[in-house]
Amino acid sequence: MNQYKKYINNRIDQYRKKIIDFGQDIYENSEMGFAEYRTRDKVEDIFRKLKLKVEVPLALTGVKAVFMGKYEGPTLAILGEMDGLKCKDHPFSNPETNSAHICGHNAQLTAMIGAAYALVNSKIQEELHGNVVFMATPAEEYVEIEKRQKLKKDNKIKYLAGKPELIRIGAFDDVDIALITHVGSDIRHARFGLGGSTNGFLAKRAYFVGKAAHAGGAPDKGRNALQAANIAINAINAWRESFKDDHHIRVHPILTKAGSHVNIVPDQVKLETYVRGKTLDSILETNKKVNQSLKAGAMAMGCKVIIDDTPGFLPQKSSSELVDVIYQNAELIVGDNNIVDNSHFDGSSDMGDLTSIMPGTIIEVGGIKGSPHTKEFHIVDEQAAYIKPSKLLAMTAVDLLMNSSNRAQNIIDSYNPDLSKSEYMKLIDSFFNNDQYDYFSL
Repeated sequence: MNQYKKYINNRIDQYRKKIIDFGQDIYENSEMGFAEYRTRDKVEDIFRKLKLKVEVPLALTGVKAVFMGKYEGPTLAILGEMDGLKCKDHPFSNPETNSAHICGHNAQLTAMIGAAYALVNSKIQEELHGNVVFMATPAEEYVEIEKRQKLKKDNKIKYLAGKPELIRIGAFDDVDIALITHVGSDIRHARFGLGGSTNGFLAKRAYFVGKAAHAGGAPDKGRNALQAANIAINAINAWRESFKDDHHIRVHPILTKAGSHVNIVPDQVKLETYVRGKTLDSILETNKKVNQSLKAGAMAMGCKVIIDDTPGFLPQKSSSELVDVIYQNAELIVGDNNIVDNSHFDGSSDMGDLTSIMPGTIIEVGGIKGSPHTKEFHIVDEQAAYIKPSKLLAMTAVDLLMNSSNRAQNIIDSYNPDLSKSEYMKLIDSFFNNDQYDYFSL
């Protein structure tokens, strides 16, 4: 370990209590996406005390701070997500919103803050060829879609998730490489998972409209929208044997409204689902099958169906050259035996939108027990969840931006982005789609 990395380790150890206290505070005060106002203020306060140039708010609650190296060069973004998920049974559930940090976003936000403590106002600044952007990003969890649609209608946002909206407004225009950590599933010790990819997805809502009638006295006069939705779900399930294993397709519909009263034929039913896949083409192919199924259900019962599509996340991939740099530092922190080469994860992240236009990756970290997105999720090892990831991010920044930023430039030059920013926005805009199919005449 060279002198600069030893210096980083020592600085983070000196700030250990501040880092852990921040992580625990955020953990105990979760907020939902695009409403992380308390979290935003906490992050902004730290950045201002570090004398960083701060941009706030971005995408309603995002915070961006720029740490300038002495010399010109590429810009590395170290990111942290801010939002939680509804889980009223978690011990730290927000009593007003039921939000809880059951996906560990507090941990990645803390790792970002820890890296800032290590790098800012240090002797390292004199050696950096390039800049480091620290960015707290809102609304990674793709939930509460109706609320976000209202924000969109009110022109407060256009895209329904944090990083896509930040890309749109130009917050990443000066960024060349992006890094973020994320907790794994029930990894109680210090461990890093590197590389890999994730599914992308398209978000769908379907509204089945039937005709109400007395369910006991005159069901023949009704059009049962719930049965239409049931037929659609069964049709989707019938397609599953056609899903190719290597496409990692996931379609998981839920009914968010299934009628009003038991003695009334249901005339309004709402269905919501994601269409996930490893590639954009596989997502679009599966989406056609799902649309056929939704229309089939409505047709079978003589109902109307309104299909409302919104862009979710693009498939995420990792820069192998960036992962190589991270691996060397991970080995110094946890040893080779505690590094895992990740393959493909069937969940999704809006880091996929970033890696479609620039090199980046997600670093999986430990220190938790229980499965994410459940009430059993808990931070159990603060060193593993907060401190070691802080060191890994800061040490990687040093490797990328020292020595004339040769390693960063090599990563940028060797990476083949799928899209330019303009192509990305054109693609995302094309995913907003609303179609109606009326079969009442049958």
